[in-house]
Amino acid sequence: MIDHDIELQHIYRSLDLLADHKNEIERFLYQWEKDLFTINVDVVLYDLTTLRFESTREDLDELRRFGYSKEMRSDCTQVVLGLLTDTNGIPLCFEVHPGNTFEGNTLNGIVDEMRKKFAIRRFIFIADRGLFSFDNLEHIRNNQGEFIVGLKMGSMEKEVQEDFYQIENFTWINEQLAVYETRIREDRCIITWSKSRAERDRKTREDVIEKIKKKIAADKKKAKKLITNRNYKKYVKIAGNDQCELNHKAIAEEAAKDGFFGVITNVTSMSPSEIVTHYKQLWKVEDAFGEIKGTLKTRPMFHWTDKRIIGHLVLCFLAYLCEAYLTKALRDNYEQLERKSIINKTIKSRQLTVVQAMDELAQVMAVPVKVRKETIWIRTDIPTNAKSLMKTIGMRIPPKIIAK
Repeated sequence: MIDHDIELQHIYRSLDLLADHKNEIERFLYQWEKDLFTINVDVVLYDLTTLRFESTREDLDELRRFGYSKEMRSDCTQVVLGLLTDTNGIPLCFEVHPGNTFEGNTLNGIVDEMRKKFAIRRFIFIADRGLFSFDNLEHIRNNQGEFIVGLKMGSMEKEVQEDFYQIENFTWINEQLAVYETRIREDRCIITWSKSRAERDRKTREDVIEKIKKKIAADKKKAKKLITNRNYKKYVKIAGNDQCELNHKAIAEEAAKDGFFGVITNVTSMSPSEIVTHYKQLWKVEDAFGEIKGTLKTRPMFHWTDKRIIGHLVLCFLAYLCEAYLTKALRDNYEQLERKSIINKTIKSRQLTVVQAMDELAQVMAVPVKVRKETIWIRTDIPTNAKSLMKTIGMRIPPKIIAK
């Protein structure tokens, strides 16, 4: 056996190579995916998150900066990670921004990057309302792109907002959902009302108001600091003697908006329900962030230079890419079982996750057993979920007795 004598420093240095070839890797993977699976990636999903460091230093390079933290860790420096996936949740590419970058500014150049890396004939960009601004929409439009972006309804002019909440103008899809289409400037604006969202909005507000009541009950004057709390500010006001109290008028106005949500789009070839369905797929990017931060433990990061930070994220991107393909295979298999269960009602199962299967797969071992003067290796039993994963991806089950 050749001893390559690999040290930890060699592994760290390999991150520099990954950083240097980031764009080439993403381009190669996209071409490979198209050749093998011919997946339609004309629709891309985009979202942002923050990744923290266990450090407060900002003087070593350009990326590590203090900024608004989605993890509520204002005590740590961070970077902003922008991730693009297709509608199957397969990651396409990512961009890293300094930790103090405003969400709305991350679109600068992202459309150009997509055009350069990938041969996309029709580019429909889907993002949440954190990315909404007319400048961003114009940037996408000027690059021959289409968009479906969450609308910041509260930022519109008052008379425009009033139009959004006229439920009598809506078309009812069913008892749970209603849709209304209007226009903002040259773009389509799709407003929806859903019962589930209305209940969620009401519950969220009631929880906040209950916390405010407890603070006011404790000390009305000290409760003045609620005015500076972003979540509480709109529900409180200053009364006589500098005392804080609930703003019942504002609460009633907010309650009248429960359940309403809007998207803005320049896509003309889809119905309102298709537009909303595409937008709702953004959960797949949020799910990706959960896996990247959780299972893959991408953060906290401990690298000092920008190149090492990017190399680290390329490695995590590749790991998540593998998980995403496995997840897609398991999801497709589960859907096949569901279709069959319409005929065979005995099939009842929860969808297997990659993490469950990999945890079980890690338990499989090869045990040395002495037989006379020879040592043979016996494989331990493969748990059910691990075996399901291997079967789903077409992997051959290893023999019980492993050759020398």
